[in-house]
Amino acid sequence: MRSLFPSLIDAANSTSFAVQVNWFFGDRPGIETTQNISLSAKNWRLNSMPWVQVDVEPGVIIVCQILGDEPDQDVRVPTGAAFALLRAGDQGFAWLDAQLPAGGFVDIEDAALLAAEDWTDDSSVRQLINFLTLGLYEIVEDVIGEQTTEVIPRVGLRSLDRTGSTHEAIAHLSSYRSAIGLGGETLVDAVLEQKLVTREFHSYEWVSSRNATAPVDFRASLDGVRIGIEVKTTRGPHRRKFHISTAELNEAQQSRRFEIWRVSQLDHDAEQIRGAIRRADPSELVDETLLWIETTPTGVSVPGVAFDPAALNWTDPESAECSVERVPSPTWASDMDIDIAS
Repeated sequence: MRSLFPSLIDAANSTSFAVQVNWFFGDRPGIETTQNISLSAKNWRLNSMPWVQVDVEPGVIIVCQILGDEPDQDVRVPTGAAFALLRAGDQGFAWLDAQLPAGGFVDIEDAALLAAEDWTDDSSVRQLINFLTLGLYEIVEDVIGEQTTEVIPRVGLRSLDRTGSTHEAIAHLSSYRSAIGLGGETLVDAVLEQKLVTREFHSYEWVSSRNATAPVDFRASLDGVRIGIEVKTTRGPHRRKFHISTAELNEAQQSRRFEIWRVSQLDHDAEQIRGAIRRADPSELVDETLLWIETTPTGVSVPGVAFDPAALNWTDPESAECSVERVPSPTWASDMDIDIAS
């Protein structure tokens, strides 16, 4: 612990720190508890660890990740410790056992741990990885509570570094999230251009390409009626929840006609972007949501909500593709292919 947080030796103003401790066992429910790190102890031990509950016996291997916050530029404070326990016969036990010196400890690179096995959902190491990366891939999709693990192999366990600092990871993932949105909007731009030819729309403009904070991504027109179009994009399946801001809800309610275009399964290669597009009129759900927001207590603001696609009536999926060169960003491809584990 001292090696991970050396600045606390001289700078700490407290004799102990509360630490959230999580244990993962694979085949049994995990344990979450709060313990104290005592700075007066010789090695800053985690005091009162629930060893009896954990039932650590000879012949087990424990994978540990220590987490921490950065209150300022000089002092890092330990706030958490996550452990995965493996017994002989468990997935990955033999590989980890081969890395360890007799009765000792070893620092394993995150990328090496990820690549060692195709960790199954019921393995303790997979549970540890899911726990550590949950908050970060929620940032990717911008939906709190989304329980998917599909992006974990892409963003890697490096998303949280050895001291728990997430600043750089968040910056990278924010670029990745923006690239997902831009990719979806580019695909919709290409589809709208095609629909001008077939006269499904008479005109359109890509509003967010000029103003990233606009409450709508596109405005189209048909027979004199203006149509607001908000694009929600995911690399995952259509069923994944998506975030919609209060500003977007208000824009939808005030518009004579408003549609959500859901781009799912967004993918690309060196030349083409591909995805599936569904459209829905959210007006009824928007009205109900804004009425609910009005009931929140004074002093409480709701910047946005998460919509479950199952709550809307969608058109059949429309396959779409366009050239990567159409994306108005020179860094788009590199932002889309970001891998924090590298």
